[in-house]
Amino acid sequence: MLNLEYATFTELPVVHSLVVLLPATFVVLYGCLWLHERYSSRTASTSEDVKQLSDASASGSGAAVPAGGGDASAAAPKAPAAAAGGGHGKVLSEPLSRTLTSVRAFSRELSRLGLLITFAYMCEHHPPFAHGEKAHDMDMFWCVALMLLVSSVLNVRKSKGGDVLNREQTEEWKGWMQFMFLMYHYFSAHEVYNSIRVFITAYVWMTGFGNFSFFYLKGDYGAVRLLQMLWRLNFLVILLCMAMGNTYILYYICPLHTFYFFVVYAIMSPAKSANYTKNGMRWKLLVAGSIIFCVWDWDLHIFEKIFFFLGREKVVGAGSGTMWEWYFRTSLDHWSTFLGMIFALNYPATAQWVKKIESLPFGRQWAIKGSVAAVLLSATAWWAANILPLEKLVYNQKNAYFGVAIPVLTYIYVRNLTPLMRTRYLEPLHSLGKITLETYLMQHHIWLTSNAKTLLVVVPGSPKLNMVIVTVCYVLVSRELYRLTMSLRGMCLPDELSACLRNLAGIACTVAACVAVAKALLVAGAGPAACACVIGAIGFGLVFAVHKLLLDAGSRGGGGDLSIGDGAGSGEEVSALASRPASYDGKLLNACNVLPVVATLLVAFAGGSAVVSSSQSSTRVDPWHYSYSTDVCVETVNHGMWKVEAGQCQEPGEATAYCNSHEWKWVDVPDQCHVHYMPPSEVEGVLKGRNVVVVGDSVNRFVYWALVRSLGEATPMAHDTTIEKHSDFSWQASDDSGTRISFLWAPEVGDLNERVTEALEMAGVDVILIGGGLWDALNGEGDLEGYRSGISSVHDKVIARTPSDKGVVPTVMWVSMTKVINERLLDDKKREWLTEPKLAAYRGIVESSGIFHDVDGVIDGVKLTTGQRMESYDGVHYSDLTYDAFAQVAVNLVTHFERTGTIGAVDSPPPAAGDTKDIWGMGSKALGVMVLFLASVMVLTRDAFHGTVRLAIAITSFGKPPFDAESMSWEATYGNLLRKIGKHPDGGSQLSAPSAIGGTKAAAAGGSSSGGGSGNGGRWLRERGRSANRDDEEAKRSLLGDGGSGVDGGSGGRGGVEMTSTGNHAA
Repeated sequence: MLNLEYATFTELPVVHSLVVLLPATFVVLYGCLWLHERYSSRTASTSEDVKQLSDASASGSGAAVPAGGGDASAAAPKAPAAAAGGGHGKVLSEPLSRTLTSVRAFSRELSRLGLLITFAYMCEHHPPFAHGEKAHDMDMFWCVALMLLVSSVLNVRKSKGGDVLNREQTEEWKGWMQFMFLMYHYFSAHEVYNSIRVFITAYVWMTGFGNFSFFYLKGDYGAVRLLQMLWRLNFLVILLCMAMGNTYILYYICPLHTFYFFVVYAIMSPAKSANYTKNGMRWKLLVAGSIIFCVWDWDLHIFEKIFFFLGREKVVGAGSGTMWEWYFRTSLDHWSTFLGMIFALNYPATAQWVKKIESLPFGRQWAIKGSVAAVLLSATAWWAANILPLEKLVYNQKNAYFGVAIPVLTYIYVRNLTPLMRTRYLEPLHSLGKITLETYLMQHHIWLTSNAKTLLVVVPGSPKLNMVIVTVCYVLVSRELYRLTMSLRGMCLPDELSACLRNLAGIACTVAACVAVAKALLVAGAGPAACACVIGAIGFGLVFAVHKLLLDAGSRGGGGDLSIGDGAGSGEEVSALASRPASYDGKLLNACNVLPVVATLLVAFAGGSAVVSSSQSSTRVDPWHYSYSTDVCVETVNHGMWKVEAGQCQEPGEATAYCNSHEWKWVDVPDQCHVHYMPPSEVEGVLKGRNVVVVGDSVNRFVYWALVRSLGEATPMAHDTTIEKHSDFSWQASDDSGTRISFLWAPEVGDLNERVTEALEMAGVDVILIGGGLWDALNGEGDLEGYRSGISSVHDKVIARTPSDKGVVPTVMWVSMTKVINERLLDDKKREWLTEPKLAAYRGIVESSGIFHDVDGVIDGVKLTTGQRMESYDGVHYSDLTYDAFAQVAVNLVTHFERTGTIGAVDSPPPAAGDTKDIWGMGSKALGVMVLFLASVMVLTRDAFHGTVRLAIAITSFGKPPFDAESMSWEATYGNLLRKIGKHPDGGSQLSAPSAIGGTKAAAAGGSSSGGGSGNGGRWLRERGRSANRDDEEAKRSLLGDGGSGVDGGSGGRGGVEMTSTGNHAA
């Protein structure tokens, strides 16, 4: 696949089919259909008026035309009440059919989808202003969180039922977790990292709980159900992967939920009848738990064998290879889905416990409730004091074992402690919880950018206003993408398997054709005019194909209705009852429908040509402005902040470069990079036997002295005014370690060219740090072309470097210019030539030269000096404290290069490329056995809270059980539910679920029953609440065994996609 990350703007119209080509062709089609609809509407209205006037004249009656210019529509027939509402009710789109209404709706939805994906692409690669850096601001983080809490508390709503963990409650739960997850990314709130890990664990737990509930109640394991579920989880993420050139693993939540959905399916699908016996499902779960233990907690190398097809090469989103990234992500939550399934299995018993306990006298009731709460809250307090504060690398190894077992179950218990708490929810959080998957995905490109590493800026200089505007846009886009995903799912994946496969094959062929055309245009070097011609030709070819299709359908008597009006404009077509049947009139290709679209296409691409001609403008955000390498550790090693905080240095394991009055903290660096503060003893080990050469101006000279200090050496000469500063320096370890650090003075780019050559030819050189530009700006007085030529020459030398006498190609890092504090510059010449606006041009030359992609790493001087204004004593140079952070970044990069084999270890061969990570480092046999034990207790006691409810009842009863034990037996708890869903309690089949529940409402109303799904144009539209969303609520009510209507059998496979309120959305 073409790597969009390095595509230029001139390639935008042809760089990828999903960005422009595919949506543009459907925009052409929809434009013609829309104009045809409007023209037909006017023509029909005019014809009707003429006919009425003629009839009135012939009969001599004035009744047809109201006197006095009254409303002629009063005489028109009234539309049925069902249609009068138009867009007031949400409806799920009907399956795609050979009718004008269906084709028009389909083209409209695809056009909108394409425009939104293109919008996301433009926000990512061509925003109105350069992307902004994320600012660590915990004050703002908690302020925004508090404002949302206050807003939510003021918008309390009553839920439809009082069930434990009802749908409104789970949506609210997802909503507040998603909000904190997004704030964590936006404000780089690394302090709450461990809490965010718990939230993601809760989402994965919901996957097990929700999907188990669906399969248990509906027993639908068919291919249609699988396809619909996979569409919901992966439709949008596949589009983003194709449009943005990203890997699937980058959006790790989607593969994670998809994988665990298959885990639930793999457990429940075999021997389906055993799911409904007293012990069958229990044994299946215990066996599944044992397999999970062997794969993730026991070092048997099973994981590697199962996922042998995953690569170990560095890719976007997986700096240590996809194998390691997938192991890391799945290990963090490998028990969560399993425990969610256990909770779902025990749900009827839990509901029965609640019902029985709340029927007891007040004192007895709260003795039981309070005892359970005391145990769970005590465990949570222990977890919060001993597990939650752990350093994140250590915490990651504990999360899978404690995340669900303690905080998640405690939250569920406390949130459902009283009937009042179960019947109330917070509406703002509930609304956010409905679009968690879309908000997770789009945060990478609209709210945040650069794959969630930078901020989208539309109001420069006003971060708070910018956040509000971007957030509103981001939420609206996410809501619309959710609607489009479900609408297109209804069109493309009906209940009939053959129709699903046919539509999916058509989608695959369409995408493949567009990719082929896009690549052909790219190879041909086509410009906007050529692209306009191709898109116009394909679009109008599509219009002609639709014209023929509708004519053929009409000639066979299958012509669909021609709905006059646009409905609600959001994928919602009015019911067939509301429209007057009319066959296709054959006028789609009329000039009045086609010519306006042609004119619009020409104007659009004329504007595109103008944009291309000015593509060198400052608003262009090239990838190198934020991406130095495909290695995530190299790219993020500069991500951090200066924190003003007096105190002693942290322990070596902390991510702290230097502590005094200021300290440097790394932020948003992946765990697998192991970036941390290195004390002198550790730096000695890293640099032992290495020859490090620093080449450059005064900035690099201070970096040289910082490297010497990092080894524990005092450096008074760094500020000794009696020695010549503009000269070379050298330091060598006094012991036999063989460490040597040298500095070669090269103030300007011409000097840099010569000294880089010298450094590359030095005996035994391992690491070279180069950089410059300040002196060129000062003495060159704006000679940008001379600087550009010199940097190009340095770049060539970097590319052409050869192995040293050690047999290893030297590692080269670029040290970029520091940030200049204009008001602190000491003389007029510096105030004229060393201003930030002028230096930005020099930085731009270095970035655009491509040297960042050919050096091994970049030490970002701007990032490392941002926030250090008071540490600059002359506007250009900074305190030793600041440069010590440069040295820490350098030695962390050397350590990373040793692990990955980019630089060979001293006196040892380079490590094998595939052995850079131990993928068995996150499992624990002891903790795995603990989880298995707790799971066994929950399964065998049918108590979802580790058996604490049974224990509390036994302790508080004092030998007198509060209720009959028979009322809590398996038969009493599950028998009623199983009979409702058409299953014998012994696992046999009694009757079909629809008949057991009372049949489908659609059938009662005269509509089609579930599962048929012929997909013709005459099928009535079904309300979305009866398909995607309401299924889950019905499922929950059935689990309670409350005598309700049970599962709505009419929804079939189409409703099943969104049945699991908890399992289908991501964090």
